[in-house]
Amino acid sequence: MSIDTLNYTIHSDKNVTAAELADLFSAVGWYNGDGDLTYAIQGTTFLAHARDEKGKLLGYVSALSDGVFTTFVDMVLVRPEAQRHGIGRALVKAVETHFQGVPMYAMPFTDLHEFFLKLGYWDKTQKARTMVPMSKRNPGRG
Repeated sequence: MSIDTLNYTIHSDKNVTAAELADLFSAVGWYNGDGDLTYAIQGTTFLAHARDEKGKLLGYVSALSDGVFTTFVDMVLVRPEAQRHGIGRALVKAVETHFQGVPMYAMPFTDLHEFFLKLGYWDKTQKARTMVPMSKRNPGRG
């Protein structure tokens, strides 16, 4: 991977294997091998993933939604070597586009707090916590 340029595509489907997801989780330090990640893939309302030109999983976002009142961005993961190339932003945008018109919510760990602020979410508490509830009005189709 080039540091300056990274070619990737965003896919909005559940064509991610548990092994690929476990490898991505491990790369960001979130997974120790416990639990079957197949349930994480099957149980989410929506997911999108980023892949490089060789098909390697670079990033992942999952969301839960009732499709009317609430969409909750569950997690955003991007391989450390692929960060700062717009992948996280593109993945969250895929969620927002899929659930256009539905209010968006996130409760990111504090290391992603600024990331969500830059995407237009606002902090509902303004308090330092391990996780911070955030929300964003998601405009309807125009």
